[in-house]
Amino acid sequence: MTKRYRLKLMPDDSGTFLVTCPALPEVTSFGATRDEAMVYGRLAVGEAIAARMANAGSHSADKNRRGKVAKAVKRPPTPQGAHDGRPPDPQRKRL
Repeated sequence: MTKRYRLKLMPDDSGTFLVTCPALPEVTSFGATRDEAMVYGRLAVGEAIAARMANAGSHSADKNRRGKVAKAVKRPPTPQGAHDGRPPDPQRKRL
């Protein structure tokens, strides 16, 4: 089954065309011509649907056994120089 999404095309102030999708508020794109804007709009719809599908399972992981949303836990600050998750090397000199 294929679902269709309506794209709304509007001329912009700068001579380009703005395209949005009322059913998917995160979809906003533009193009230099009507055809280009519609192509980018279709691509944006595909990306929005893919993002929604990827995020669909993550919301259930945030709930505990009682169905309540778990509180966010603050992480300790990253040590200076540990950008890849490893602790800093004590032998390395800082500049």
